[in-house]
Amino acid sequence: MSAINSYIHKIAHLIPVFVFVIILFRVFRLTYLRKKGYRSPLRREILMGIYLMFILAIFSQTVFSDLDSFMQEGWKNINLTPFKFVLHTKTASDTYFLVNVLGNIAFFIPLGIMTPMLFCGNSFILSVGGGALFSLIIELMQLPILRATDIDDIILNTTGAVIGYVIYLIISKRFPKIKSMFKIK
Repeated sequence: MSAINSYIHKIAHLIPVFVFVIILFRVFRLTYLRKKGYRSPLRREILMGIYLMFILAIFSQTVFSDLDSFMQEGWKNINLTPFKFVLHTKTASDTYFLVNVLGNIAFFIPLGIMTPMLFCGNSFILSVGGGALFSLIIELMQLPILRATDIDDIILNTTGAVIGYVIYLIISKRFPKIKSMFKIK
């Protein structure tokens, strides 16, 4: 639980920046939609704001967080061996497992749920592929700053997107109108 509190504490001071970026994005987006003759419902805009908050929070903790603490041994921080990191955590502390393995999965579950609601309906490839691509972009952005880059992060993040997509499918079967609730009209 302290790992979760630490994460929340790290991003709390960034919330005003996130809100500013989201409002700016929303103004430009709504202006564009109005010019095209479309209208975006308020619930879609709220979900889009939450979606963007998740993306910004993930970037703040993966690409832009505490750079000094991650500058260890330069290019030696690259792992291209699948599951090397995950298997290592079997002997690590519970907090390490919680933050690094479960955290990588958990971060992407909300994105796996919200992506099909906002963008692509029931498209598994667009939803999960988008999660995998987003994870790959994060790992590639970490290369120039010599932060640890790990194939396991991509695998775990994509697993989170898959779990989120499955949750979305369950929700959409239970509440079929949810698909139309967030559409631009």
